[in-house]
Amino acid sequence: MQIPFRLPFETSPDLRLVHSPWTGRSQVFADDVEIPGERRGRVRSFWVPLADGTRVQLQLKNSGIDVLPRAAVVHGEPPTATQVSLAPPLAWWQYLLCGLPLLLVPVGGILGGIIGAMAAYMNLRAMRADIAAPLKALAALTVLVGASALYLAVVVLISAIANGGHL
Repeated sequence: MQIPFRLPFETSPDLRLVHSPWTGRSQVFADDVEIPGERRGRVRSFWVPLADGTRVQLQLKNSGIDVLPRAAVVHGEPPTATQVSLAPPLAWWQYLLCGLPLLLVPVGGILGGIIGAMAAYMNLRAMRADIAAPLKALAALTVLVGASALYLAVVVLISAIANGGHL
């Protein structure tokens, strides 16, 4: 996932975040040159050079429910942190579509929970994709139907195995 963004400074270079939602690994590029990062606990820090010769610290931290990390820039003396928006927040309908597969939890217990959580995560990734809103909704509904079908197939398979190969 590649996200172009700028810091809230006039002298900010054009930045690009390359983030892997599966591994949580992030790379930051300033004017297409990679900025080395360092990890301190759950925070990954990058020293971003500004056009006026100064540097500011960009901090990325995984945000839990969203596939994008939260970003803050630390600057000034004494150091102050300012939140940086990497992308607009999801709309209510996007969160609703992302959470629909979690309805498998009360129906299917632990198996439904595992399949529902994986499908919800896939929906979050679809909502952050660079495609039109109707296609995002279609993708989320397709994931929901696929997760439900997978759940039913696994239940039938487990039932057949438990009954000695007979349905």
